[in-house]
Amino acid sequence: MSEVFRNTCNLLKIKKIQSTTFHPESQGGIERSQHVLTEYLRHYVSEDQTDWDSWDPFATYVYNTTQHSATSYTPFGLLFGRPSALPTALKKPPEPRHNYND
Repeated sequence: MSEVFRNTCNLLKIKKIQSTTFHPESQGGIERSQHVLTEYLRHYVSEDQTDWDSWDPFATYVYNTTQHSATSYTPFGLLFGRPSALPTALKKPPEPRHNYND
């Protein structure tokens, strides 16, 4: 870890922890959020999975504006201290390409 990054963490009172390779349990929060994003994306991405990056902003927005059971807040609200305004691009919901309930 660089000295600049270490000083930035100290300034912002961030307790930085190091994770060990091949020990995903130390990165539980990240692993869980990646799992949720994958679940969101699987309903909209094409069968050959070549367009996932075009859906990523939508999935990320949904994740960041959904109230989490552990905190009762949205990640966006915790970060910015206010609710998110719905972007105009998201006024019309996207149509799923697959129906996995059949």
